[in-house]
Amino acid sequence: MEAEYGLQIGVKFDLNGAPLKYPGNTVIADVRKGNPAYAVLDQTSSRLRQTDFSDCFIFLPEDSYHVTIIRGMNDQVRKPGFWPPKLPLDTPMDQVDDYFEAAAGPVSVPEGIRMKFVRLQINEDDVRVCVKPADTEQEQILKDYRSQVAHSLGFQLPGHNEYVYHITLAYLLKLPGAEYQQELHRIEESINSCLKGQDCFYLSRPYLAYYNDMMQFHPQRFPRT
Repeated sequence: MEAEYGLQIGVKFDLNGAPLKYPGNTVIADVRKGNPAYAVLDQTSSRLRQTDFSDCFIFLPEDSYHVTIIRGMNDQVRKPGFWPPKLPLDTPMDQVDDYFEAAAGPVSVPEGIRMKFVRLQINEDDVRVCVKPADTEQEQILKDYRSQVAHSLGFQLPGHNEYVYHITLAYLLKLPGAEYQQELHRIEESINSCLKGQDCFYLSRPYLAYYNDMMQFHPQRFPRT
């Protein structure tokens, strides 16, 4: 029986798990070594790497762990609702970056945001650890920032108000077969139990980031080709 591939195969990765070109911009907050949350993420990734179905996953580099604060524009998602109305749909990507930087750059960035772990989520797209603001004050700070950036960009992406903060650990190359579902369920339960017992953690200062694929995010702009 042929393997069923993950939903991002052919979009963000090829059939061999190599990254495909998927240029875009965003606002992210890194989770770096030294942050207590990093060790939790690393341990979670290690658990999945040690399974009998680890070949189902395309693991992301540990130094790429981050929480997406604002999803920006992506070169391959040029359609109404996902694109600023003031920006023509055929705008070259370097000019899209110009627009993004000019709109989002001046917005005051919140610092010292505290988050807490919620749960591990594995679906046909990816493996992610869902997180949320530590309290209502932190939630409002992030909500206000996201709203200001959206206003500056001139649009809100679908699901703006229901957005779930998360840290992506891997993408699905193929779906684990039926023979692995029981093991997968046990691992998810074990990891979720661990996540519930973790302390809140601080995010690093969010920043505008630019990417060409899902493996690396850059704080500095680079030439678009």
